[in-house]
Amino acid sequence: MSLYLSIAALLVAQTHAAAHEKMHHVKMIGETKMMSSWKAGGAAFQPIAAKVGEKVMFHYNAYHDVQKMSDSSCGKTGNTEMANNSIGGGSGADVNKYLYTVTAADLVAKTIYFSCSYYPAGSYDHCGKNQTLTVTVSAAATTPASTAAPKATSATSGAVQNSKMPLLLVSVAGSLVHLLK
Repeated sequence: MSLYLSIAALLVAQTHAAAHEKMHHVKMIGETKMMSSWKAGGAAFQPIAAKVGEKVMFHYNAYHDVQKMSDSSCGKTGNTEMANNSIGGGSGADVNKYLYTVTAADLVAKTIYFSCSYYPAGSYDHCGKNQTLTVTVSAAATTPASTAAPKATSATSGAVQNSKMPLLLVSVAGSLVHLLK
C-alpha cells in the first residue's frame, strides 16, 4: 500500500510542477496570435524576459534552424546550433518545433541571443533580415518551504491535504490509489 501511495504522491508532485512551468512562444512584434513562425524578412521578433527553467518555443519550416548566438552581432563564429532544419515535431508548414530551456548558465550571461544561420546554411543571411531573438534572463522565483506539517483530512481516509496543492490533484491521487488497490 505504501508503494501505491508513494507513486500517487510522485504523480501529484509532477503534475503540480508541470502546471507552474512557463512557456514563451516566439512572436513577431505586433503579432496578435499566440506565436509566430520563426522566419526571416518580416517584423522583428518580440524580446522575451524569461526566468531560469522557463521554456522558449520555436516553430519553423525546413529553410531555417535555431542558433544560440555568441552575441547580438550576427557573427558567424562562437555560435551553437540548437536545432537543425529537420528536427521535426511541428505541424503544417512549420514542420519543425524546438523547445529551449533557459539555464543557470544563461543567467550568468543575463542576455542570450538566437538567430537562423540560413540561407544557405552558415551564411547567417536570415540574421540580417530580422530573424533574431533576444532573451533577457532572470533568476527563477523561489518559494519558501513550509515548516508546518500537513494535516490529515480525516481519520478514516488517511489522505493528506497540503493547502498549496490544488484539490483536483489531491482527488486524482486519491482516485489512483483506489484504482491500484
